[in-house]
Amino acid sequence: MKKTWAVWAIIALFAVSILLELATDYEVLLGGHAYYSSATLSLIAVLSLNLDIIFSAVLIYKLFYLRSDALLWTNIEFGYSVIRLLFQMIADTLLNTGTSIANGIEVLVLILIWRAFYNHLKRLLSSTLDISESP
Repeated sequence: MKKTWAVWAIIALFAVSILLELATDYEVLLGGHAYYSSATLSLIAVLSLNLDIIFSAVLIYKLFYLRSDALLWTNIEFGYSVIRLLFQMIADTLLNTGTSIANGIEVLVLILIWRAFYNHLKRLLSSTLDISESP
């Protein structure tokens, strides 16, 4: 099945995201840099970062081969990304960093992209199933 530009764009964005998250993971784990002044918030951030790397890799695989459960993994990854951003907003508010409004805008943009991509992928997968089921 041929992938559209939107599918390739999401694959590319999540691939870049994984590379940046791996660099951040390296910096935090080996460099001793903490996300936040709180050890608990830093630990939660590192664990959520590693979970996001795994979810992103699975989504890339599902999109690359356009597996039937790509819609499910789209919802898992984008939903998890929204939850991570909401956590970041709470942490930023607790630490009074002043970036909560920017994170809020990022959440809204992410939800719009999620919705548009989900609808696009659903149409793509359903049209492929319709073609394959015709005689």
